[in-house]
Amino acid sequence: MICWVNGSPAGMSGFDALPLPQTLLDTLEATTYVADVVTAPVMTPLLTFAQARGCVVQTGPEMALAQMKLDGAVHWRHRS
Repeated sequence: MICWVNGSPAGMSGFDALPLPQTLLDTLEATTYVADVVTAPVMTPLLTFAQARGCVVQTGPEMALAQMKLDGAVHWRHRS
């Protein structure tokens, strides 16, 4: 499985551009997993594009929640 993750501000409110050139986006296959760390808007232009191509997507809020769960688990594991 291939995974693309956008960690840039591209797609944030006010930054409507896609984070990759169209020629690369056109190679995106439905088997690719696409994630974006941008939290607003929830569905960024990249995620909307990927979803339309049949990809499984993960939104920024979903990624942030998963990170908070991981941070909490690490915090509680290392508590004295």
